[in-house]
Amino acid sequence: MTSTELCSQSESSVSHQPNTDHLRPRFHLTAPYGLINDPNGFIEYDGQYHLFFQWNPHACEHGPKYWGHSTSQDLVNWTLQGQALAPDESYDRHGCYSGSAFVLNKQLHLFYTAT
Repeated sequence: MTSTELCSQSESSVSHQPNTDHLRPRFHLTAPYGLINDPNGFIEYDGQYHLFFQWNPHACEHGPKYWGHSTSQDLVNWTLQGQALAPDESYDRHGCYSGSAFVLNKQLHLFYTAT
């Protein structure tokens, strides 16, 4: 399945399909569908690397920004953990934009710019 075909699929229909697109990067974090944008909140926490990124999981175009979340043990192989933030409040109805992650009292916290 090509990246273009994956873009039009839903999360449930692509989550277990292997990616066979020979043009897809092998050593670069990519989302399985939708539009991926700026990285945010890159942090090592509890023995794992966490990378959050702006993501439109509904289309391959700019729209309301969510934050996706992926983890890695080696910075090469990444596992998508799904959505970390969603624009579900009146103050972020247009998206969860740039932000970061930090650890306080042994807990991981996220903060972001809402629009």
